[in-house]
Amino acid sequence: MAYPQIKCAYEKDNNPPLSKEADQYFQTARQLEKSAGVRNWPLIESNYQKAIDLNHWKAMNNLAILYRKGAYNVNDKLDHPTGIVPNKDRMLALYARMVQLKVPMGYYNWAVAIQRGQVKNAQKGGSASYMHRAAELGYPLAQVAIGNHFAFGLPQGQQRDDLAEAYFRCAGAQDNTEALIEVADFFYVSKQNMPLAAFYYLRAASLGSTKSFMFIMNMFREEPKAYNFGYLPNPE
Repeated sequence: MAYPQIKCAYEKDNNPPLSKEADQYFQTARQLEKSAGVRNWPLIESNYQKAIDLNHWKAMNNLAILYRKGAYNVNDKLDHPTGIVPNKDRMLALYARMVQLKVPMGYYNWAVAIQRGQVKNAQKGGSASYMHRAAELGYPLAQVAIGNHFAFGLPQGQQRDDLAEAYFRCAGAQDNTEALIEVADFFYVSKQNMPLAAFYYLRAASLGSTKSFMFIMNMFREEPKAYNFGYLPNPE
């Protein structure tokens, strides 16, 4: 099968603009959500919704996550009036709205929802077009997903490492820690390119990824070494 050549795109170039008013509501919600102690979930939800009413796609994604997982304070039950109860329909409605706004992350979220069987009357194979669209618009986790397909998902002997590497490098040029770890893993496992793998782990660590910090720390552990990247042990 002939595959089209990848055209590397970056998410930041394709995200819809956010208004100042919408972002104020979003930032208020984020500050409340990150606050210590008992959190005011109704107020958090309200501020996210006000931002969403003004087409703030980041607020849509964050509130969708809360509807997917549920949110409550430690001593509360999920049905407590101060919590946010999981609600798949509301989550999907927010994902659908992100797709309507042509948000790269929205196409990815919708593709994953189809893969998980959460979208009624949707075949799992139908997720591919949304995943490809997300990658075309530069969403790094979609680019990683397609890279993994070409590297590991095709039948033995039909893998396309050239296309896989192109997708991984494109994803690796963006500041998404989860994607950067996947890129590092690809160069570590598939290419055995230790310096390049270490480079991407370091990039993820520089953006605050705890997992990457742990990985890099293991590179310099005393013997027996957890990961052999060719560096001498260095406790300091």
